Amino acid sequence: MTVATPPGLVPESSTIHGCLVGCGDAKADEARPAAELYTSQYFQKKRAFAEKLVPQYWILSAEHGVVDPATEIEPYDTRVGGNDFDRQAFLSTVADDMASLTDDDRDPTRLIVLTGEDYLTALIDALARADTGPGEIKLVTPFRHGSFEGIGDQMSYLNAALEAGDQTLPVADALDHSPDHHQVTLG
Repeated sequence: MTVATPPGLVPESSTIHGCLVGCGDAKADEARPAAELYTSQYFQKKRAFAEKLVPQYWILSAEHGVVDPATEIEPYDTRVGGNDFDRQAFLSTVADDMASLTDDDRDPTRLIVLTGEDYLTALIDALARADTGPGEIKLVTPFRHGSFEGIGDQMSYLNAALEAGDQTLPVADALDHSPDHHQVTLG
């Protein structure tokens, strides 16, 4: 299936402040900055989207929570939902990490989330626990807005967005109106 570039850009009133990129199973054999640790084509495409189209990004890691791309980390095998996954520890870590991403002077903080369903569900659970003070976080989940039937469709979408050079989200005008748009208001 070909994913068409949707009409319109993210409305100016819905500025994107950053992106959360899901980690990947394929990793380098030694410690590296997080942006270089994950080696799959899928991760690299999400990383390229984030580096080119948003002001800043972080990696959502099952082992480390929300990680700055420059932070050096060792390879690991933890996976959200895996046998060795400590959900409570992950939720606590991510809640703390996400609280640090809000800005009291900017309402709300909007983040594009490029993750699989397991990671997105865990992220939403973590946000429900986060103490962001008066801040608010809204998640923009483009992979939920289209007719994506898997990673191939998601990569086609990412390719189209990169080629266009814009944050062309599948339902750009529905950021605050779609029932599939995840908005978590904290504070």
